[in-house]
Amino acid sequence: EWAYLGMIGSKRKVHMTRTMFIESGIATEETLNRIHMPIGIDIYAVSPEEIAISVIAELIKVKNSEIEVEANTFRQKTYQFENK
Repeated sequence: EWAYLGMIGSKRKVHMTRTMFIESGIATEETLNRIHMPIGIDIYAVSPEEIAISVIAELIKVKNSEIEVEANTFRQKTYQFENK
């Protein structure tokens, strides 16, 4: 199990790779849907610096999403415990 897995490449390259992986049986659609492809948040980055920022932004988003899920789970369990 991984927290983050991504693929660098253009949208065209991602499409070609997904198709090849599915058709050859290397990976399922379900598995590929868990991979960030292409990596980074779409901010229309052009320069290497902008691409790096978009990737870091996505990593922060994923990290903070996990923290939010954990916090919501904790709040939900606390609420259930208090209301028994």
